[in-house]
Amino acid sequence: MDVRQRCTNVFSKIMEVPLAEVKEESSPGTIESWDSLSHVQLISALEEEFKIEIPPEAGVDIEDFKGLVSFVETQAQ
Repeated sequence: MDVRQRCTNVFSKIMEVPLAEVKEESSPGTIESWDSLSHVQLISALEEEFKIEIPPEAGVDIEDFKGLVSFVETQAQ
């Protein structure tokens, strides 16, 4: 499974949205359940899934699903 699919699976689970609703432009403005708490849970789940560490300042900079995948791809090399 590639990085994007794994991110999609984690995102869907944490945000409690169907896989089909996870789009590149998904953001706190388009995903009702994406609030500060779910954002922290998402970062934590991604760290666990990919065995990476996401610094707090980098986590704050993630503003949409596309940015999330791009960041994880650079870290999960």
